[in-house]
Amino acid sequence: MSWNPFRSLKLFGGQDIPADPHPGGPPPAPVAAAGGTPLPAPPWYPPELRIPGVPAALGAPAPSGDEDALAHVRDPRSFTRVAWEAVADPGPQPHDEGDDDGLDAYARRLAVARFARRVLEPDPHAWIEALYSYRERIRLPVDPAFTVAVEADLALRLSVELPPPSIVAPGPREAAAQTRARYDELCCGIVLAFACDTFRLLPPAADSVYVTGYRVETNPATGHPHYAVMLRLATDRDSLEAIDLARAKPSAALEHLGGAANRQRGELVPLAFEEDLQRLM
Repeated sequence: MSWNPFRSLKLFGGQDIPADPHPGGPPPAPVAAAGGTPLPAPPWYPPELRIPGVPAALGAPAPSGDEDALAHVRDPRSFTRVAWEAVADPGPQPHDEGDDDGLDAYARRLAVARFARRVLEPDPHAWIEALYSYRERIRLPVDPAFTVAVEADLALRLSVELPPPSIVAPGPREAAAQTRARYDELCCGIVLAFACDTFRLLPPAADSVYVTGYRVETNPATGHPHYAVMLRLATDRDSLEAIDLARAKPSAALEHLGGAANRQRGELVPLAFEEDLQRLM
């Protein structure tokens, strides 16, 4: 059985979020509402915009950090974007008040539709809720803490905690430089995954994202934790979609997008340090 990343989420009323409500072709002609204006034609998505089931393996936490953070994006069965428009209309309410199953199904559709409308309005709070819920279902090789903020112009800012270098264990007879390179690719992949998934999940109104990848370290001067900024990426939807992430190398893709990174002798080192987590946003 295929796995839907939105199945059984309380946020969406336990309903699936489909990508193509008319898989056989274009939708039927609009039907006039009784005594009202004609209803708009249901949305139709060509095959490349469908959301097929995501394998459960992509939703399970990986045993180590030595994995591809973009595996869920590279998978040929992966989706392009969530079709919120497809579920913004819950459909007609059952006429039979004694139809408990029908009323229950309608209530779930209505909960999904209300949330979809909030996403499409757009409601920044709904965007943040959707991103957190999505991240709970689509896991990366590590499970990073992250913070999301939506600015007045609908630009999104995310701060993502990157894992320590020890998450990538050296392979047999592997040089230290190779281990560091694999850690570098993992971190770049995590930052790219957050940017890519933001655009895949949210509607076109979400057109720009700024992602900061950081590590929590100890300030040697005070002994207190501080935040080492390791990677920064500011990009828009069109720029990211122009890259074939199925074949791109994460570090090269990040550089191509204008991302910031600092490497010394092949090792990823901090760009800056911050004492306040809010300053990373």
